[in-house]
Amino acid sequence: MMIIIIIMVYAARGCADLRAPRNGWVQRVGDRVTVTCNFSSHTWHLVCRDTHWVGQISSCSHGSLTLLSVLLYAITPITVTKSSHDRPIKDQ
Repeated sequence: MMIIIIIMVYAARGCADLRAPRNGWVQRVGDRVTVTCNFSSHTWHLVCRDTHWVGQISSCSHGSLTLLSVLLYAITPITVTKSSHDRPIKDQ
């Protein structure tokens, strides 16, 4: 009687998707990733080697008002109406 044993080994290839940092986003194209901050010009580039991302990234700072958002806010019309139910506030 002849016994044949077949052993198969599977190995993961490639890198897992990167999670976007807070206040940032990730764009992946094949084995390359670009990480960009929403509120600054900070950008990092990483390359997949085997199963690990090679390169450095940092955190993105929290958002702040930009000149463009201030200008957009300034030109947005705001309408204020007075209701007949409004009463003056008494000093306490």
